[in-house]
Amino acid sequence: MTHALKSLIASAMVALSAHAMAGEHANREEAVAMVKKITAAIKADGKEKVIKEVNTPNGKYSDRDMYVTIETVDGLTLANNTAPRTIGKNVLELRDPDGKYFIKERNEALKTKPSVWLDLKWPNPVTLKTDDKVLYAERVNDLIFTASVLKQ
Repeated sequence: MTHALKSLIASAMVALSAHAMAGEHANREEAVAMVKKITAAIKADGKEKVIKEVNTPNGKYSDRDMYVTIETVDGLTLANNTAPRTIGKNVLELRDPDGKYFIKERNEALKTKPSVWLDLKWPNPVTLKTDDKVLYAERVNDLIFTASVLKQ
């Protein structure tokens, strides 16, 4: 085995260990960090490139069970890292299982605040149960960036 291959394997093991140590589920701090990472990338690399990257399955904007979206202020989904079927669709009327219009609520709150936290419920596609989630959102100009995680 070459030295380069040994180094590559060692690096991969360190990365996997760090990911495993980070926990099974993403948390609130990681949700905030993800939104900040995306908004910084939009400023540095441009909207189209970042939208494409968020929409890439298992790409650099995917982190365990974190749900990441980019939407316009009127509810049009531009990027969604876990539900690509929503891309190009308006989700303003979307409700959680309790009937909460969480997109509308989020957008209203972002009219007067730079960022918001919002509790909601969402069906888990693996367990088929409804999970309690918390969503972090920031508005930058006409775009809304969100990351949601399990409420812990």
